[in-house]
Amino acid sequence: MVPNGKQARIVVDPQRAFGQPIESESGVPAAVLAAAVEAERSPEAAAQVWSVSITSVRRAVDFQRGFEQRLAA
Repeated sequence: MVPNGKQARIVVDPQRAFGQPIESESGVPAAVLAAAVEAERSPEAAAQVWSVSITSVRRAVDFQRGFEQRLAA
């Protein structure tokens, strides 16, 4: 399942990460990458710590923001 369409590259697959939304290129849960940005204070630093692309981190952050907004509504 692709929550935000194919362009978002965030997937929900029960076979991967226990069904958590993950960034498809890296396989890292979106929530983890978004939290890493907060902890590391920048997408670039988070990407370096997790050895993923900055694009992967930005996708995850965008997804998490949208997800949290939908939950708050």
